[in-house]
Amino acid sequence: MITGHDEEDHNEEGHDEEDHNEEGHDEEDHNEEGHNEEGHHDEVEVAVPSSAPEQLQVLNFNLGEKIELNFSSTSETEIHVHGYDIHFIVQPNKENILEIELTIAGEFEIEEHDGGFEFARMIVSP
Repeated sequence: MITGHDEEDHNEEGHDEEDHNEEGHDEEDHNEEGHNEEGHHDEVEVAVPSSAPEQLQVLNFNLGEKIELNFSSTSETEIHVHGYDIHFIVQPNKENILEIELTIAGEFEIEEHDGGFEFARMIVSP
């Protein structure tokens, strides 16, 4: 199940992500932080840069989790989550939450669609 929303606009093809450090978390950190008892992951903050970043933001999750990615941007920006084929419009100064039920394991690029640059990588472990 994939849904997305922001405060005023609803995007039919919702998308977006969470904020871990740039080096990611190891499995022990991932299991202790950011998870509740129902298999959901806490909301993760993801900033969409205006140009290609020097380092990717790495987001680590487990297969079967339901995640909420809260994207922020200084301008209206379309993002794309490869593998899940999600396109999501991020609005400035609004809450841009993308909820994703992780049903596919692997590494997935998250890119700024118009610029074509990757700014985050989502890793979904089996």
